[in-house]
Parts: sequence; structure tokens; C-alpha cells
Amino acid sequence: DLADTTSADNGGTIIVASDGGRWKRVDQNPFSLNSKHWGAYGDGTTDDYAYLAAYIAWVKTLTTVPTVYRRPINLAAGMYHVSQPLNLTNTNGICIMGPGGTYINAGIFGYTAGAILDFSGSSLSGFENLFLQSQAAWVNKSTIGALFALTSNGGIGCYAKNFYIDMEDMAGENGGLGSVGVMNIRAEE
Repeated sequence: DLADTTSADNGGTIIVASDGGRWKRVDQNPFSLNSKHWGAYGDGTTDDYAYLAAYIAWVKTLTTVPTVYRRPINLAAGMYHVSQPLNLTNTNGICIMGPGGTYINAGIFGYTAGAILDFSGSSLSGFENLFLQSQAAWVNKSTIGALFALTSNGGIGCYAKNFYIDMEDMAGENGGLGSVGVMNIRAEE
């Protein structure tokens, strides 16, 4: 876009070239974009946190999409390594989902020292067609798969659908509760 000199690079729909020019993705329909458009590898070893965080930040800016779950975050098939919790907080109608089908073929390996997916304060939000995994031997292992919590910003009508969580039990974590697949703190599903 030769006329645009101010739009920031978001890693997915706007790319700023070294000469200052802006490349803009023509198709910005959130239903046709996925994690690969933001540069995520999904190879199970590369830390995809920054790519997924940029994608989530863009999705959080969307205001008009014709569905109740108006903000899809589509993960392409693959295994995503994240070193920090994915911040899905305080955003109503946000949904992170794998491609679906007969098999769950998109997953997130958590090295977050806490939750992998954090939906605290989000209403009408959730995840589907995903697996979440963390093991005790991993550095900074995740101790919560998905966290839903009621806050003054929201936390009702959330969901988890067609998912698998594999978290090795770490008995001393989470105040003695051990590893928790889905933690619901006063939120309503």
C-alpha cells in the first residue's frame, strides 16, 4: 500500500518492509486466516508464543464478525510450543480452535510455569479441537491446561469442546491440587 506510511506491522495482515512500504493481506476474513499466516511453525520445538500472541492481539481488535464466537483463532495442524500463557483474557467471544475432523491434529505443548490457555474474565469464549500437553520433566512445565475465571470483566458462557489434555501430575503445584487440566474459578460454562 504505497499511500500508507503509518500502519504498524502486526506480523499477519500488515507487514512493513525494510523500505517502509506496507504489504497488506487482501483476505482479512478471520475465518480464512490461521496461525501460519502469523509465522507460527507448529513443529513442536520452535517457541511459537510470539507468533500466536501477535495473532491473538489482532483477533482481539476485531469487532464485527457474524457469529456469537466472533473471534476465531485458527491453529493449522501441528504442535505448537509456547513458553508463556496465551492471553485470551477479558475478551468476549474469543475461540481458539484446531482444524477439526476425525482426529485432533493441533496441539499446544506448554512450558509456561502456569496455565497454557488463560481465559480469565472472558465470556462466551473457549477452545475446541485441540490437545494440551505438559510433562513434569520439561523446563517451566505448565501446571494448568486451560484457566477460566470469573472477574469483574466477565467469565460466563465459556466452553471446551472436543479436546484432550495430557498433563503429568505434579502433586505440589497449584496450592496442593496438583496438575489441573481445566481450572474453573467461579466461571460459568
